[in-house]
Amino acid sequence: MFFHIPLLSIAVLDGTGSRFAITTTSLLLAQNDSTGGVGIGPLAMIYAVVMLILSLLSFASYGWDKRQARVDRQRISERRLHTIDLLGGWPGGWIGRRTFRHKTSKRSFVIVFWMTVVLNLCLVGAFFYGLSQLM
Repeated sequence: MFFHIPLLSIAVLDGTGSRFAITTTSLLLAQNDSTGGVGIGPLAMIYAVVMLILSLLSFASYGWDKRQARVDRQRISERRLHTIDLLGGWPGGWIGRRTFRHKTSKRSFVIVFWMTVVLNLCLVGAFFYGLSQLM
């Protein structure tokens, strides 16, 4: 028995006119349990919770930055937004960009955003793949 965690299946028409497709349709994070069955590992659960928290933080950050931009006040740096996204908050960042229509037309930001998504997925995939090879 295993748990199948669907993470994301998205085809995005980005504000730059470029088409990006992210099809990380599933993530299998399995670990043998003491009964010989296969269950979801505790690291996978921790990762899921951390990703949820960072996504909420990223979403709120994009909303706050948009609000600050409207009233011409000090804003959140692009570096900080990208760092939150790279650490795992990119789903919230993606939703925040769409919801608040923020940072969708600045081409350099969009490119770096999608690079953080790919890098995050590669690092997480490599980590859990390496972990599965140790078991």
